[in-house]
Amino acid sequence: MRISRTWLSDWVDFDDLSAEQFEELITTRVAEVDAVHVGGVGLQHAVAAHVVAADSHPTKSALTIATIAVGDAQVQVVCGAPNCRVGMVTAYVPPGGVVVKPGGEGAQEIVVREVAGVVSHGILVSEAELGIGPSHEGILELESASPGDRLSQHLGVVDTLLEIDNKSLTHRPDLWSHFGFAREIGAILGRPLKKNADAWSDAYPEGADAFRALGGAASNFSVKVAPESGCRRFTALELRQVEAKPSPDWMRRRLYSVGAGVRNLLVDLSNYVMHDIGQPNHAYDADLLEGHTIFVRGALPGEVFSGLDGEERSLVPEDIVIADGSGCVALGGVMGGAPTAVRAATTRLLLEAANFDPVRIRHTTKRHNLRTDASNRFEKSLSAYTVPLATQRFVELLRSVQPKVEIVGAPADDFPQRPAAVQVPLRCSYIRERLGTELSNERIEGILSALGFRDTGSGSVDVPYYRATRDISIEDDLVEEVGRINGYENVPEASPRIESRAARPRPLHELEYRLQDALVGMGFSEFYHYSFMNGGRAASLGYSTDAAVEVVNPVDQSERLIRTTLVPGMIEVLDKNARYRESMQLFELGRAYRTSPYAVLAELTGRPIVERPAAFEHRLLSLGYASGR
Repeated sequence: MRISRTWLSDWVDFDDLSAEQFEELITTRVAEVDAVHVGGVGLQHAVAAHVVAADSHPTKSALTIATIAVGDAQVQVVCGAPNCRVGMVTAYVPPGGVVVKPGGEGAQEIVVREVAGVVSHGILVSEAELGIGPSHEGILELESASPGDRLSQHLGVVDTLLEIDNKSLTHRPDLWSHFGFAREIGAILGRPLKKNADAWSDAYPEGADAFRALGGAASNFSVKVAPESGCRRFTALELRQVEAKPSPDWMRRRLYSVGAGVRNLLVDLSNYVMHDIGQPNHAYDADLLEGHTIFVRGALPGEVFSGLDGEERSLVPEDIVIADGSGCVALGGVMGGAPTAVRAATTRLLLEAANFDPVRIRHTTKRHNLRTDASNRFEKSLSAYTVPLATQRFVELLRSVQPKVEIVGAPADDFPQRPAAVQVPLRCSYIRERLGTELSNERIEGILSALGFRDTGSGSVDVPYYRATRDISIEDDLVEEVGRINGYENVPEASPRIESRAARPRPLHELEYRLQDALVGMGFSEFYHYSFMNGGRAASLGYSTDAAVEVVNPVDQSERLIRTTLVPGMIEVLDKNARYRESMQLFELGRAYRTSPYAVLAELTGRPIVERPAAFEHRLLSLGYASGR
């Protein structure tokens, strides 16, 4: 996941930190940074230029020889863009500047060079070459810049982008957003947020009041969440007088910086809010919905879903379906449907913000091989109390661009079971003891308060809704929170005081160690083989597979069984190595598995297996000898 420093600055002030300090702060206090990228690298030297002449190349019709004015100076460049014309103001990178390489990886320095026999003093560039957008079909056209202006004044400063290791965020659904990281930065630096989006959450009374008041009167739409559907909460808000126009440049560039695509304002805004707040949401064209009730249920057997990616998928009852009066319109928590997608003519919107069971979402993504930014967040057990944040932020941003947007009624909200508040005991003495450092009660309580924990006044704290998602549940979790914010480098180094006792090996292990020593002394070499077995190969060697355990999701389809004997593996290893060695002496000490301990007796006595309890494990020794003689 990518985090933009410029984007984070909307939420919290940390301009005094250098890029290196910013990276270190996140790595040591929040989550592991995999890489640091420079966004908008071409803006470092780019300036606005006025095209005063544009002549066709004498031998290359696709090229234009342009004379550009940069302040008081005029220079000649060769341009291959189809939109290069007299009178336009565009972006110019002079020799010594850099642009993004084709393909988007790395930077390329610009030099004076000859192009098709004509000297070009720098280049005119597209937004893709500047590193601020995806378009590379033509050079960038500027409306408000004057020749000679530095483009960083008009298009934003060069950005620092952190690539965050997703594995370190698996237990932190609150960090899958810029606002989530802003919370952390504010707590670490002891600085207030410029705007606190948590005030919109109905985990708190003020947020619940604000959500109910959004839109005022009753909604035209209703929502029905079926029991056992896998949906924890579903809200819908109707908006009118919307326009699916192109998104503002600032929004397109931010989405591009974090690797998200752009389409139109309504779709882009849904994406932007997800990366901004962390709560996935989806916009339907309300005029394409059948009826005024949205149903959330399990899929019908064989029900077909037509996704926004153009693919049709056959669903199973465990999949979560969003449906209108005609059938499936979205695959809950994963992807919207093509029939109700926002189009150029959309003027009426239904905005969905919901919460789904993480296990159901994970199974759906694996079953259909379909991972999305939304499913990635729901799989991490996102809080249902985050839902209003997306609705409020969407409306706020949309109205800032399209002030005439009208909210039709209050949000329709089906919230079957509200998560219970989580409280954790707080003992400052225990935290000091576990960290091995002296911290005052005021410092400990101040750190927890900055992270959103609220003191109950009875020796415990209320866990904030965005951390009460299987993340914070025991007292030692508070120790970790205080330790990381205070800084692990501030924990004094000391050797642990533990009693050292020699391990006592079990009799079976002692026997195996003696066998290994003896066999190696006799010239045998030990090897380890996989625990899987090819049933056909085992049967060809005379070994029954009746008691073998079958793997549900095998790595290799030809090896669907867990081995009941070591012999097939031994034969395979001897066979593969026979071409290299004249003779071999090998042994393997390994585990084998059977569905029932009675299977062994059945083979010895010829009696049928009466009962088949869970599989059991036993240790075997396999010896192999091969010789060219």
